[in-house]
Amino acid sequence: TTSTSSTTQSSQSGSQSPSANNSQPRSYDDANSPATNGPSFSARDRRVIRTCMDENGGNLPPGLAKRESLPPGLEKQIQRNGTLPPGLQKRLQSLPEACERQLSPVSGDLERVVLGNHVLLIDSRNTVLDLFDLQ
Repeated sequence: TTSTSSTTQSSQSGSQSPSANNSQPRSYDDANSPATNGPSFSARDRRVIRTCMDENGGNLPPGLAKRESLPPGLEKQIQRNGTLPPGLQKRLQSLPEACERQLSPVSGDLERVVLGNHVLLIDSRNTVLDLFDLQ
């Protein structure tokens, strides 16, 4: 099974989907995320990762330390249950070991990665199972 203790089944309902015409940047945080039935980040996972990334900013590799925003065209390609295109797959960086050590392990075919200002939970086919904003 692909569900572990570090992933939760989300039962949120009534969440609003971001509008395609909205001038605000899309947010993938808890209040704005559609419900998911598969592996996902728990509220604790999100809190631990954000805190870890903030606290270890000086000790992160340059690509993770900057956490630059992606161009709008690439941002639109990051979607829950979507497959990352090859151009974005090349930009993925593993979640730092200092952060992974504070989280429960995920199943063998899942990985937590950083892409721009987002943390993604992906499977071996590069399908985005869950994601959230670091900021």
